[in-house]
Amino acid sequence: MEIVFYVGCELYSAGLDAEGQDYVAEAFFVGAELEDGTRFRKGFFAGAEKGHNEDGPFYIDVREAAEAAAEALAASFGSDVDLSDWAESDFVDRLSSLECYDNS
Repeated sequence: MEIVFYVGCELYSAGLDAEGQDYVAEAFFVGAELEDGTRFRKGFFAGAEKGHNEDGPFYIDVREAAEAAAEALAASFGSDVDLSDWAESDFVDRLSSLECYDNS
C-alpha cells in the first residue's frame, strides 16, 4: 500500500497578546494519505514562541524552524510506518483552502 507523506499547516491561538487579543499563528504537522484517501496526522510544531517583557506578552516567529522540523519528521517515515498511533483526520476540505497548504 502506498502512503504519501506531506507537511500541512493550520492556524491556532498561541495565547493573548499585550492588548488581550488572541495571537493567531501557524502550526505544522505531518500528514499521511493512503491510496483510498484516508488521511492521518502526527505532530504539532508551533510557529510562534511566547515571551514576556515589561509591556506584556509578545510572540517570536519560529515558523521556519517549525516547518523544517515537520519536514524532517515526514522524511523519516517509510511505507512500513505503523499508523496505529496517528490520528485519523478529516481535515482535507479545510486544509485545501489554507494559503500555507501545498500538497504538490
